[in-house]
Amino acid sequence: MDEVVLRVFVQENDGSYFESFTALSWKNENRRMSAVRAVETRAEVLPENDSERQPDDDVERSEQKEHLYLDVLYAIANTVGAPAPGGQFAHYKEEMYLQAQRVFNVSADRHYRLLHAANEEKPKIIVLTVIVQEAEGLEAKDANGE
Repeated sequence: MDEVVLRVFVQENDGSYFESFTALSWKNENRRMSAVRAVETRAEVLPENDSERQPDDDVERSEQKEHLYLDVLYAIANTVGAPAPGGQFAHYKEEMYLQAQRVFNVSADRHYRLLHAANEEKPKIIVLTVIVQEAEGLEAKDANGE
């Protein structure tokens, strides 16, 4: 019973900070899926007068599309706040790769080349700052945890 009261007390004091990560991840996933749906809708309604495009625009758009696709692959490979590889959501990664490949209309060779490039990039360093507002009965530990 004390553990439940302690959890509720901690959640009240920190404003359910850590619990909001789950809601935030669902919100971000919904935004991403909405964006994917919007891209798919726009892709279905392409103008028929593509012949008016300039060749330079096509090259620039192709480069931008490739860079965006690389960023999407990087985001899938380096998910922040996700469990360790082989964890609870690991099987969704492959589905996300296939969905991105389908949405961006990327060939298998190009997909694997860009996926390799995304995996070669160094993951960003994530820093979480935690401030203890109040604590009782804690013993200080050194950097080694002793």
